[in-house]
Amino acid sequence: MFNKTIKQFLILGLAAIFIFLAVSVFAQEQKPVEIITFHQQGCSYCALQDKFFNENLEKNYNVKINKYYLSESANIELLKALSSIYNHPIEGTPTLFVGDEVFSGHDGNIELAIIAEVNRCLVAGCESPLVKLAGYVPDGTVTVDEKFKKTGYIVMGIIAVLIIIIVAFSIKPKRRNNI
Repeated sequence: MFNKTIKQFLILGLAAIFIFLAVSVFAQEQKPVEIITFHQQGCSYCALQDKFFNENLEKNYNVKINKYYLSESANIELLKALSSIYNHPIEGTPTLFVGDEVFSGHDGNIELAIIAEVNRCLVAGCESPLVKLAGYVPDGTVTVDEKFKKTGYIVMGIIAVLIIIIVAFSIKPKRRNNI
């Protein structure tokens, strides 16, 4: 009786660990889509883009918007570097980088294209455009890569096999009465 109770607690404990691991791997918090935008003071299109950010993107989507003003020389160099990496000429402000896309200017069609790219990134998971710059680590955080996810699947598989083995060995065959 006592042995059976210990085995049941062991099986329940292993099942709880398996469920915890499954939830932690599959239910990771969705990262916000990072948007990099360059503005200039007094730019009317930049003001329209700000209104679009406030009234649409920030209210309806999981985004992180980083604004850089071209009044600072370091921001001009950053715009040049990103434009070079994205192979996109600098066409004025606002210039916005999100996922694999670059948008210059602002109108209704660009808003729709930005929303489409944000939606794609929410589903596919896009890195920050700044990650494409050599040596850049956003906020010093480390992202979960595909290698880690595969390792998590392997660990969950091993735990599932162990649970099956333990359950299989804990079941005692019924004795037949030889009459």
